[in-house]
Amino acid sequence: MKIQANDNMAGESPAVRRTVRRGWLSNTVSKKGCNVLAWSIGMPNNRCPFASIICRQYCYASTGQFLFHHERYAENYDLTTKPEFIETITTEIVQFTENHPDERVSVALHEKGEFYSVEYLNKWEEIVSATEDTTNLNYFIYTRAWRNEPFRTTLEELAGKHNMVRVNLSTDSDMVAKYGMPNPIGNGLITYLAETDDDIPPPGVDLVFRNLRMPHNGTLERLGGALVCPYESKIYIAQNKNGSPALGNGKCKPIRCMECRLCIDRSMGEWDSVKAQYVGTPGEPPSVVEVPQTGLNQEEN
Repeated sequence: MKIQANDNMAGESPAVRRTVRRGWLSNTVSKKGCNVLAWSIGMPNNRCPFASIICRQYCYASTGQFLFHHERYAENYDLTTKPEFIETITTEIVQFTENHPDERVSVALHEKGEFYSVEYLNKWEEIVSATEDTTNLNYFIYTRAWRNEPFRTTLEELAGKHNMVRVNLSTDSDMVAKYGMPNPIGNGLITYLAETDDDIPPPGVDLVFRNLRMPHNGTLERLGGALVCPYESKIYIAQNKNGSPALGNGKCKPIRCMECRLCIDRSMGEWDSVKAQYVGTPGEPPSVVEVPQTGLNQEEN
């Protein structure tokens, strides 16, 4: 099924046009950046099916901006159960990529929520298949469903069939104790939610997410042998298209997912080769020095 964004749009009813313009996905998540479309669903009883004790206790999607969009997330979940889900989401993704032809667009699954059935997961496979010819698009997934064999098998099939999909497997000390360390799927990462900065991840973890329910004043590039999410490390800053620091109220913004891209499509080696250009202190005014080797501006701590 291939869908063009302009297929008979003018002939649709006002109600349908409002739905399309409403935006089922969001590109306003500041951490991810404007070129990342984040998909969220409100799970029944607010319980993700594969959440660990730690995940439920420290879930970032139960705080902050997420609290103001409960109705929207519930509507998104309801849409997933309807026949028009695949076409509606495919159309919106294609529209966005066509409106941003010179940008690398990524779809994040899930900013909030989880794959709640294999049938629902397969619906996303249909969406990916319908957009696989879109050259400026890819998908990245965070999931704890790897501990269920039918889900894992379906995730492996999804990643094996589509190079534009990266499947990142989420875990924490509770899940490792109960289920062991998962094997990665394709080129996806093993990510670890650390309860504290003393919660050292086991070998095999690629990327650590800090517990954002507690303050972190210090910088932290690695925890044990694993890299800390660059956004959460407090070491790297966002950039404008011209390479200058992206500012908010005159202060540097932290690096965003669309620049880091470790969860999306970048390897650790590729990150090591580019990270110097993003070095800086989020929340502070920029201090720019010239780097003769690359011609790039480097922001000092």
